[in-house]
Formats: sequence, C-alpha cells, structure tokens
Amino acid sequence: MNDLAATAIAVLGWAGALVSLATYIMVTRQRLATDTVRYQVLNMTGAALLGVSALANGALPSAVVNVIWVGIGVVAVLAMKRAFLARRLSAGARRQRELARAGRARLVAGRERWTALARRRGSGHLAHARPGQLRRRPRQPGSSRPAGRRTERTLRRRTTSTVA
Repeated sequence: MNDLAATAIAVLGWAGALVSLATYIMVTRQRLATDTVRYQVLNMTGAALLGVSALANGALPSAVVNVIWVGIGVVAVLAMKRAFLARRLSAGARRQRELARAGRARLVAGRERWTALARRRGSGHLAHARPGQLRRRPRQPGSSRPAGRRTERTLRRRTTSTVA
C-alpha cells in the first residue's frame, strides 16, 4: 500500500474514533438521546470508519465487530422507521374516524333542524311524509324525483292552514 492510501485509511480511522467519542460524550451529557435516528447514524458512521481502518490494517476481529455494530444500527433505524410509520398511519386513521363521526353528527343535526322547521311550518312534503314514503312513489318521466309531490291532500292542507 502506498503512503497516500495508508494516510487516508489512518485519517478515516481517526475520524471514526472521533465520531464515536463525540457521540458517547453527547449521550453522557444528555445532549443526544439514544432512541433517535441521529444517534444511530452517528454510531454507524463511527463504526464504519473504524471498521475500514481495522480491515486495512489487518485487525480482523475489530473489523468484524464494527461491521456487526453497523448492522445493529441499520436494524435499529429500520425499526424506528416502522414505528414512525405505524404511529403516522394510526394518527391518520384516528383523524379519519373523528372526521366521519363529526360529519355524521352534522348530518343528523341538519336533518333534525329541517324536520323541526317543516313541522313548525305545518306544510311541505316533510311535514306529512313518513320515512320512505317518497321513495315508494313512482318517478317522474326522465327524472329521479318522485312524481306527484303535490297531491290534493297536500293542497287542501295548505289552503286550510293559510286561511286559519
């Protein structure tokens, strides 16, 4: 190995050692939590750089341990990602349920408001229609609306209620 390559590998090894030490110092001073992705990335970076240096210098046991250390970091980051996605999906599902519940409540309140308004007026097709009554009526030709909404009985009610 030439001098430039040996120097580069030594610099990588020292950089890995500094990253590992800085990470350890930040954890002990509580500036970095161990359950964060940043901690895992710093740990993996230090281990990878130390592993490259150890492998190049023929320190096989140290190189293997650092490769295992990087593998543990990768598994930890993937587990954190899965947990994050699960929390996000569950929060989205919870929000969808809340929105659906609020929509149903608004729908029921609106229906009750219109029914009360029709009862107060005493006229209109809601005042005398039982649930499903309009659905059983035949449709107007070429339309989806029920035929014969204004029957003689409805017209009689209207004339008697306006006179009285």
